[in-house]
Amino acid sequence: MQNTNLPQTLVEEAEITSIDLAVTLYNNGEVGFGPLLEKKLNHSSRVIRYYAAFKLSYLKDKKLAARAVPVLKYIVENEKDPELIDRAKIALLRISPETLRGIKEGSESSSLRMIKIRITEKGKKTPSVSINLPLALADLAIQAIPDEQKVELRKKGYDLDKILSDLAKSKEKLVRIEEDGNLIEIWVE
Repeated sequence: MQNTNLPQTLVEEAEITSIDLAVTLYNNGEVGFGPLLEKKLNHSSRVIRYYAAFKLSYLKDKKLAARAVPVLKYIVENEKDPELIDRAKIALLRISPETLRGIKEGSESSSLRMIKIRITEKGKKTPSVSINLPLALADLAIQAIPDEQKVELRKKGYDLDKILSDLAKSKEKLVRIEEDGNLIEIWVE
């Protein structure tokens, strides 16, 4: 039962606080809060619905987190705010990178491009490290690197922003870096 005499912002703040508490309790084993969290995904307030979807993406229980996928996809496909869209994409990535396949942003179809990284140690024939990341996540990770570290890498001849930009534009480009006998290969599919 909602008190219509309360300002809407107070009601939303109370709902957000209840979602935060329910997520914490659910992650601590109180699974009885699952239905409450799921119910918030259908809330009449867009703010509450979106907040619940973002919070569910952090759940350890990926089955329940996956219930937020339709709301998050709706955000990506229908909202105009680029920051909100990026937050929804990151939330989808937390749930499962596969959830981004086939999403339409506005009127454009978005295919999930992956950056592939293989590191083969000196003297070995098979890669010792093999990483596949969605290109959008790799870009976010590079943006999070402190500028001082980027400068140090540039001094060694590696401009990560340029490398990622070149890879994203090219369909067939492979970056090969050899250092101390180790081979690093990076490409986008």
